[in-house]
Amino acid sequence: MKLKLNSSWRRENSGNVRRRFFLRSIEFRSDKLGKGPLVVEIYWRRLLVAGSVLSLTTYLVAATALFFWWERSAWNRVTWTDIVLAPVRWEQFREARGNSAIQMAIHQLEQRDYVEGFYGLRVGLQRAPGHVAGRVLLARIYTGFDPAQTISVLEAGIPHAINDLGFARLLLSYYRNYQAGERALTKTAQLLAGEIGPVLTPEARQVIATARAGFLLDKDRADEALLLLTPPATRAATVVEQHIVRLRVDALIRLGRAEEAAAEFARLRHEEADYDDFRAEAELAIAADDAVALEGALRRMRAEKPTEPPPYLYTFQSWHRLKRLTLRDAAEQEYHRLFGANDGAM
Repeated sequence: MKLKLNSSWRRENSGNVRRRFFLRSIEFRSDKLGKGPLVVEIYWRRLLVAGSVLSLTTYLVAATALFFWWERSAWNRVTWTDIVLAPVRWEQFREARGNSAIQMAIHQLEQRDYVEGFYGLRVGLQRAPGHVAGRVLLARIYTGFDPAQTISVLEAGIPHAINDLGFARLLLSYYRNYQAGERALTKTAQLLAGEIGPVLTPEARQVIATARAGFLLDKDRADEALLLLTPPATRAATVVEQHIVRLRVDALIRLGRAEEAAAEFARLRHEEADYDDFRAEAELAIAADDAVALEGALRRMRAEKPTEPPPYLYTFQSWHRLKRLTLRDAAEQEYHRLFGANDGAM
């Protein structure tokens, strides 16, 4: 047998020979009389084109079959284009598969199939780590039995979702609910410095800076907190601006700057005052040693939450701080009268 390579596009005609072709590119040639060796002649340019066309056709048929197989599921998020372009867009393909798994997991959880749903969420988030709803749902599942894992799941989403304000606020709220102040201070410092996560949007930066200020105040680091709290230009119009003003009032009081705190407090919209406003007013009254103003603020706090322990406990603490011992003792008696049977309150 003889092997020949031919770069020609056209097949050559021979005389007294038998000829057979494979893919119109490989010629098997032998003498009709059986004389001479078998000749295999490869038209390699034609073979290259034929092989490419055959491979592409096979690939597209396989991709289409796979798409229709997956499309049977109502939760499929993988498109035909995702499958076809998977070799060059693997991350997008992987994310689409993850989104599909998460959507199916959410449905399974709704149907009370908790084991499969839990597993599906974990697998889906490995493939699609930026799926905020899936990450939040998994974190809430962990909340009931593993607080540390709850924080870990949410922190794993920082590189992908920290600019989602709902996600950012949820993470920060879990830090507070689990009393993870030191961890919150570390992570917020890294985020604001750009050491972890993506570049923060102005809105996300404000949310994180404000939350960090709150954690700093918990540690009596009022001077650092004040630097993070940019006051609104005029009166606080939005909920976010009102929260910032309240934190500034708290920081200024702690720093002994009562007059500035009072001026800051005036930025609040008092016609829509709530429990937090009344508490800020009470703090100002304590700073000014004004028992009359304090009594009014405490009364409004109790009226806002008449059946909850916090305003009554705060009343006791306030009179103690103001050194009004008779009023403090009366507040203590009232607290015991109202919540003495409440084990949680005591």
